[in-house]
Amino acid sequence: MDARPLSLAIPTPPPGYAGLYVVDLAKELFQELGIEDRQAVDVLDVRRKSPAAEAGLLEGDVIVSCQGRPMTDAKTFNGMIPELSPGTVITLEILRSRERLQIEIKLGAMR
Repeated sequence: MDARPLSLAIPTPPPGYAGLYVVDLAKELFQELGIEDRQAVDVLDVRRKSPAAEAGLLEGDVIVSCQGRPMTDAKTFNGMIPELSPGTVITLEILRSRERLQIEIKLGAMR
C-alpha cells in the first residue's frame, strides 16, 4: 500500500471590515482641534449599514487611537483592520465637535 501525504487546508478567517475610509488629518487641523502630538486620522466616509455606521461613527469624526494605539496616519489605521478577524470588537477614541468619545465597533467580514 502506497503512503500518500495528507494535504490539510487550514482555513484562514476573512479580513476584518469596519466600513469606513480615513485620510491623514490636514496639518492645520491639529492645532485647531488641540491635538498636540499630531497623531490622528480624519473619517472621510462611512459606508451605509457598515459596522462603523451601526456603531455611530460619522463622517468628519477624527480618530485619535484604535485599541489604544495612536493613529499616526491613515496607512496605520487601514493596515490594522484587515489583520483582525470578523467579530473582533475594536475601541476607537475619537474627536467629534471637540469632544473626546470612545466608540466600539464589532468588525464584519470584508466582502
